[in-house]
Amino acid sequence: MLLDREVDVWLSAQAGADAHLVKPLDSMNLRRAVLGLLAAEPV
Repeated sequence: MLLDREVDVWLSAQAGADAHLVKPLDSMNLRRAVLGLLAAEPV
């Protein structure tokens, strides 16, 4: 789930999102999230 604000992390957890990223994106966090999803590990 792509979030606009850090405070929305709670909402993504309540929605059952597999992963979340807060904008603005950086390449390291994006890579970690993608690798975690591909490995089926919670991020």
